[in-house]
Amino acid sequence: MSTERAEGYREALSSVKSTIQRRLSEGRVPEEGKLELSNLLIMVDDMLRPNRTVP
Repeated sequence: MSTERAEGYREALSSVKSTIQRRLSEGRVPEEGKLELSNLLIMVDDMLRPNRTVP
């Protein structure tokens, strides 16, 4: 994968992470939605880890 493409993926994931964090902090998300968004945030954080290995 090219460096530019990899950087583009990281930027997109960072944007998704910011959006999830913003939604969680707004307080208008039901408890079930908060749980789902929190799980998604964990997955995005994992994908943004610099030493992540792909199975």
